[in-house]
Amino acid sequence: MSIAGASMFVGLEAEAAPKKKSKAAASRAASELELENRQLRAELAAAKRRELELIKKGAGAATATAQTGQTATEVAAAEPIPEAKPEEEDITQNKNLGEVVVKAKPKLAKLHEVAQSVSVVSGQELNRELSRDLGDITRRASNVQFNQNNTRGASLSVRGLGKRSFTETQDPSVGVTLDGVPYALTQLANFSFYDVEAVEVTRGPRGTEGGLSASSGKVNVTSKMPTFTPTAELSAAYGQRESLILQGALGGSVIDNFLAWRGSFIVDKARGFYENEYDRNYTLYNRDRLSGRAQLLFTPTSNLTARFVADFEPKQPQVQNGLTFYHDQPFRFADGSLTDRNGTTAYSKLNGYFSHSNQFALNDTTSPGAISAVGSRAAAGQYFYNRGFTYNDYVGGEQRGTVWFDQNKGQTVNNQGAAALIDWEVGNHVLSSRTGVREYRFDAHNDEGTPFDISVDGGGGVKYNQWTQEFKVANKPGGWLDYKAGVIGLWTKDNIDSKTGWGADAGAWFATNGQYNALYRNAGTNRGAGEAILKDLLQDARTQETTEVRTQSGALFGESDLHFTDKLTLTAGVRVAHEDRKSRNYKLIARNGAGGAFNPVSVRDVATGGFNSDTTQSFAVDQNGDGVIDKNPDGSNKTITNTFYGSTANYGKLNDAQTAVVAGDAIVNSAEQTGLADSLAARYFGGSSYSALTAAQKTMVANAKTLRASQIGRLNQSVEDDYQDVLYTAQLTPSYKINEDLTTYLSWQYGEKSGSIAPVNGRPFTVKPEETHALELGLKSFWLDKSVVVNVDAFVMDIKNYQQAVQVVDEFQTEVNMAPGGSGLTAYTAAQGNVGRVRVHGVELDSVINTIPNLSIRFNGAYNVAEYLDYKNAPKPDEQGYLTSDYVDMTGQLLPGASKWNFNVGAEYSRPIFETKFVGHTSFNTTYQTEFNNSDTLSAYGWVGDRARTDAAIGIGTRDKAWDLSLIGKNIFNDRAHESGWNSYAPDPYPRWFGIQLSGKI
Repeated sequence: MSIAGASMFVGLEAEAAPKKKSKAAASRAASELELENRQLRAELAAAKRRELELIKKGAGAATATAQTGQTATEVAAAEPIPEAKPEEEDITQNKNLGEVVVKAKPKLAKLHEVAQSVSVVSGQELNRELSRDLGDITRRASNVQFNQNNTRGASLSVRGLGKRSFTETQDPSVGVTLDGVPYALTQLANFSFYDVEAVEVTRGPRGTEGGLSASSGKVNVTSKMPTFTPTAELSAAYGQRESLILQGALGGSVIDNFLAWRGSFIVDKARGFYENEYDRNYTLYNRDRLSGRAQLLFTPTSNLTARFVADFEPKQPQVQNGLTFYHDQPFRFADGSLTDRNGTTAYSKLNGYFSHSNQFALNDTTSPGAISAVGSRAAAGQYFYNRGFTYNDYVGGEQRGTVWFDQNKGQTVNNQGAAALIDWEVGNHVLSSRTGVREYRFDAHNDEGTPFDISVDGGGGVKYNQWTQEFKVANKPGGWLDYKAGVIGLWTKDNIDSKTGWGADAGAWFATNGQYNALYRNAGTNRGAGEAILKDLLQDARTQETTEVRTQSGALFGESDLHFTDKLTLTAGVRVAHEDRKSRNYKLIARNGAGGAFNPVSVRDVATGGFNSDTTQSFAVDQNGDGVIDKNPDGSNKTITNTFYGSTANYGKLNDAQTAVVAGDAIVNSAEQTGLADSLAARYFGGSSYSALTAAQKTMVANAKTLRASQIGRLNQSVEDDYQDVLYTAQLTPSYKINEDLTTYLSWQYGEKSGSIAPVNGRPFTVKPEETHALELGLKSFWLDKSVVVNVDAFVMDIKNYQQAVQVVDEFQTEVNMAPGGSGLTAYTAAQGNVGRVRVHGVELDSVINTIPNLSIRFNGAYNVAEYLDYKNAPKPDEQGYLTSDYVDMTGQLLPGASKWNFNVGAEYSRPIFETKFVGHTSFNTTYQTEFNNSDTLSAYGWVGDRARTDAAIGIGTRDKAWDLSLIGKNIFNDRAHESGWNSYAPDPYPRWFGIQLSGKI
């Protein structure tokens, strides 16, 4: 919060704000304040002299300008503050001293010489409206977006590039660095930020300056460093939904001029806005976070500094997955065919199923004639009758404002790491070392969205470890050539689990209408057996797929500034990286559960312990041989009866005599398999043997086996793959200083993002590397005696082999289709892959206005067009599921998550009140963006309309910052824009919130 001596940013430039008042009052105020200001200036000057000597060589806080090759964050966040000059003291000693409010020199102004597109947000600006995560940060920078999801699936986009989720096998398009240590996984940064000095967002390919390369941009976060000046800060906020946010920092000297420390923490707890009807003790997007950081700063000699950092966030559960509101999906596709052809939707389970061949009036859905007519509406499954949850409950979440499901375990995460940051000044050079280790864990337990016992312990899990080591050398600036060079190594170990589990209601829920009819609705005297089969079929079964990725990466980088004249500088940089990645993938049945007897004999080469029986009754055909399944008039697949395997009377038949009944019938069973079949017959039907079952009973078994196999899906033994590549990054940037207020630059950047090995359905699949060419023309400017900073740039980025979700061959399903009785067609599935070509172009603006006394304004904006130039292999959106083509062409469409226009404006007004003993302040930040498509498949149901979000604060505090009390509002106008969704959507997890914060420091 702003207090006397500081406003919106850490300040240097003082400006008087005259105000008419009595001479007596002015005299008293001047006398009191003059004495205090002299003391404060003396303390500040002494502290800054000590700090300057240490920081100028310290971890990421050198005094060099942009020509040293430092990142913009290092320049902006750590520029030393000089001692007060006489002319500045004159300002503070006038008779109206009490009315002086120090105006800030914006951090953006300190980037005047940095020839790149960049936004900077100070830690103080984040604190004033209780901003503490990537979503808050990106709403205060230009042309960057946080794509909301849980702590594993959320991602960052810069210039519309980078939206993705749950793809640990690929590098992020937008890199994140904390205190000089780069994160190779975005999830490491999806936590609360605290004790922040500054955040910088750079746009465009990066990498020649060091760290890890990034194809779209970087977010660099700098924490407050230890100092030898005693520090104690604490804030406590309490607000709606039982929110409690505690933040604090403590530090100072341990051994004068040798060892300093700083410890900081955050406790962030709150109920979520959306309650769970199943148990209202649980809410969605609750906050349960605790994190602490400890830092030590050693200065053993005048030319050597070492900073050691460790942070820890223990395991805490948060319920985020499942925040979904359901509604009716469209009844028919554009061609008139039904969108639910097999009765697999919640509507069919809870409200009734309409056969694909039915021709009926939509308003005739309950009459006996309509229900009994052949091919007509089937009544809702009685299995779910009188269970306390109806279809109206299922789709009533939006009206209630609650969700309703039984799995409340949520997602458990923890994040911890350590770093050693060492700088050694040797002659005219500074040698630097950055060592970092990180560990991240994520474990989800998801639900299907009902209180029934259907999905249990399903979800993803991640175990991630990272080690980085960077060595760098940089010369001291001042000559005609400034340069830096270095080497960085990265090692990661990433285990990604995908778990699926089922409960007692899963069999009935996942059954098609035909399977449900055979096992329950039309089972007749066998209905009791069918109900028992439905309950046992998937109960307590578990499958687990694990993908292990090991990465070793090394890079050499260098960057130099050639100063041809005082005004003309050429920045050139190059980076060469070697990538070595290995992966292993396998999927197995972790637990058979109650229905293991219904397993197939094997899936691929994975034995599952079942017995052989005929489970093929009919199959789709391509009678004209055009490679496309033949269709019925209503758009459904044309099928023919299975006569090759035997008549339909043989459906479910077991060949216990060890000989084939009909050519091509199920292969023979061993004695052990026959015994398994006999025990199944005895358990569910009381039969003496499987062969003694009736044809109807065998048909029930066949349907059950088909249903279980469809849920277990593909299995595979260990599949290994290897990826190696050499990647290049380069930049060439001439900049020209027109005068002291105007600097222009033209930057060409080239970057290659590593490819990856991402197994698809248990088969190796290689994603090609991205290639990005970027061109940027920029102007950095000061106006009105440097009280206005305006930075503007125009850019174009051309990306070849852009990495995102695409359609690829589903080799497992293709194998099934190619087997006898299959469709004979190639099957496709969505996976991570490459789009032929993408182009992004636009204009970006970053500005700060300090022309009005006591008022600071920041205004950022962008016009951004991110479109596909070659995307012929796009996955089909839901509404185009009826199309027979394998792909749809999305060439010319905008990328998911990319708005054409986005703006954010922030302002703070602060001034002394009550005869200057206190400071009153108010501030706000508003982000606006035009419509964008939030669906990765660019569905027509994925559009989110224009939206704006405003945070604001108003408060009062003492001039010496001993305390400050503020009322803070987040999303005060309650903007909750969202897509409509094909059959569901995820509402904004953070509606309007108000709270009170009390903070202080000594």
